[in-house]
Amino acid sequence: MKPFDLWKLLLCILFMLGMAVVVLVVIDQQLDLRQALATVANAKRGWILAALLCVPVFYCCEARNIGSGLRLAGYRPSIRQLLSYSTAGYFFSGITPASSGGQPGQLYFMHKDGMSLGAGTFALLLDLLSYQCASLFFGLLGAGNLLRLNALLDVPPVMMAFFLLGFVLNAAVLLGIVSLMISQRASKCIAGMLIRLGRLRRKKPDCRWHVLRFVARFRVAAVELRKHKGVLPGMLLVSLLQLTAMHSITYLCYRALGYGAIGPVDMVLLQGLLFISVNGLPLPGASGASEGAFTLMFNGVYPAGSMGSAVILTRCMSFVIPLIGAGLLLMVLRMWLAWTARCERAGTP
Repeated sequence: MKPFDLWKLLLCILFMLGMAVVVLVVIDQQLDLRQALATVANAKRGWILAALLCVPVFYCCEARNIGSGLRLAGYRPSIRQLLSYSTAGYFFSGITPASSGGQPGQLYFMHKDGMSLGAGTFALLLDLLSYQCASLFFGLLGAGNLLRLNALLDVPPVMMAFFLLGFVLNAAVLLGIVSLMISQRASKCIAGMLIRLGRLRRKKPDCRWHVLRFVARFRVAAVELRKHKGVLPGMLLVSLLQLTAMHSITYLCYRALGYGAIGPVDMVLLQGLLFISVNGLPLPGASGASEGAFTLMFNGVYPAGSMGSAVILTRCMSFVIPLIGAGLLLMVLRMWLAWTARCERAGTP
């Protein structure tokens, strides 16, 4: 199986680089890029280190949840394999529109490790379910918190429109997953719509079997969760820790730049609201939209003249460095696993 189209992947990377240049040009014209870079260079190293430590927490939480699903499916993956799946998910999600490449990339490496596509899909389905629940939880808390802080932050109405759109998209995904798992009637309805869409897109009626098998995996997941009632609550707690770690980077960057008027809970909830507002947009890594939404959301948090440095530091620590780190770690882990497999084959009689 192929996890992605190489040319599309290159186009996504070029688009991200282009958007990065556009963002830097905008910062240079409106927020003084040189001053922003100088401020970032003088950021407090202790807070920067704390922000960096949040990244492996995110990877490990994702690996733990994927492992829970694979163990339910009867597999016993190693820690190296699970970390390769979590970093693959982050890397391919970050460079493809609407994070569409994450799950195919993860399935590809699971298949390479001898796991069935059904088991991989089952594990990723459970991970997605807990992740969506955690995202909506942070988004709703962030929206409620924003009403309390609105007089202080003066967030423009367009930001609330972004939130409503993001909330509807994420809620629709979660509702679709739950409906497929618990309602036979909803499963038939959604399967019929997917089959019709598949025929229109591919212009040939060969997708029926794939859709029915895809929907059947949701039903299997529901049966397994009923048998193991403690699995999903445990995964939800891990997903909450995972997003808490990633959203905390915004607060840690805020402190690294020398500011502290807003507390950590408020900053984490504001970032949770920002995340759910842009993560469903059809842009690789939500490039451009994330930076623009950040300036709208946190304009009242940072003092005048400091938004340029805030955008650069926060975006680098919460996206660019984790993305590069995920790509490098994925490469090292897959090479390590391939070398180990070759050694085992050479040692067998």
